[in-house]
Amino acid sequence: MKKSKTDARVIARLDANEQALLRRAREVTGKNTSAVIKAALRQYVASLPGASPIAIFRERGVIGAVSGPTDLSEKYKELVDYATKHGG
Repeated sequence: MKKSKTDARVIARLDANEQALLRRAREVTGKNTSAVIKAALRQYVASLPGASPIAIFRERGVIGAVSGPTDLSEKYKELVDYATKHGG
């Protein structure tokens, strides 16, 4: 991947346990240190309080997980069968 002018280098001090975690992540995923750290940063930020619900749902794969009419939010009263509501 070609570096752009906006790329930034990060230097972090890791203790022995953190080094082992990073090594394991690289071994399991087959990704380099940069890719592992970028993925961890994206996941961490998505989990922070205040992340928008839409961002959280998108990150977790909820959006697009169900198919149905694209206009359901507008026409749900016409499309949903209420015949069995309240036993009737």
